[in-house]
Amino acid sequence: MLDQENQNTNLEEGKENTNIASIDVDSVYKIKFKKPYTFEGQTYEGIDLSDIENISTKDLVETDKLFYATGNIAPSTEMSMAYALIVASKAAKKPLEFFTNLPGREGVKVKTAVVNFLYN
Repeated sequence: MLDQENQNTNLEEGKENTNIASIDVDSVYKIKFKKPYTFEGQTYEGIDLSDIENISTKDLVETDKLFYATGNIAPSTEMSMAYALIVASKAAKKPLEFFTNLPGREGVKVKTAVVNFLYN
């Protein structure tokens, strides 16, 4: 992370500040797919996970329960693909199958967005 002097220098020189706090939250959670994805007869160019900002602790407890009830095990549950996809399902208000059937590359994008949310 840049120290304060470097941040000021970058701003003075007209360079873009890449500090995560300056990134538009909406764009961080709007995931564009490389190819259109069809689920239940509807085609998606991407998925909006912006509502993840409204996930409650109760939602995360329910996610834990579903994660373990479906036989998943992980040393750090919130870092697992299965857990991240359950959270994404809640955030996007889509069935879990929407996310579990995504192409692998798109699933990793979703997982990355969720994990970044949980740890930032």
